[in-house]
Amino acid sequence: MLTPQQEQLNNQICELPVIKDLQENDKTFYQELEKFEKLVEDRFDKGSERMDGIEDELKKLSDTIRNGLSDVITEIRDHKITDLTSELKIRKAEGSTLKTGLILLSVASALSAIGYLILKAFG
Repeated sequence: MLTPQQEQLNNQICELPVIKDLQENDKTFYQELEKFEKLVEDRFDKGSERMDGIEDELKKLSDTIRNGLSDVITEIRDHKITDLTSELKIRKAEGSTLKTGLILLSVASALSAIGYLILKAFG
């Protein structure tokens, strides 16, 4: 509990112009601090929105790249299959030509042997 002299001294101190200026500056400081806090909060929200937009763009870009890569891989597979199918057809054709040639050679050899035997038997 304050004595009456202490209370009177406190009242006198509160009425000093320096103290009133300090109190006014203190109010101004807190008002400016509140404005600054609001500004920081607004900027943070805007930054957050920008980052969300950037994240969305990165996701879209990533999806585009993935889709493009899968398309390229599919196209490569399709071309490889087409190339391998074409090569297989060529090899089959070459194989059947080779078989036909071997059969003709075998038939010609057999006919030559038969002709030789006939000539030897009658000649």
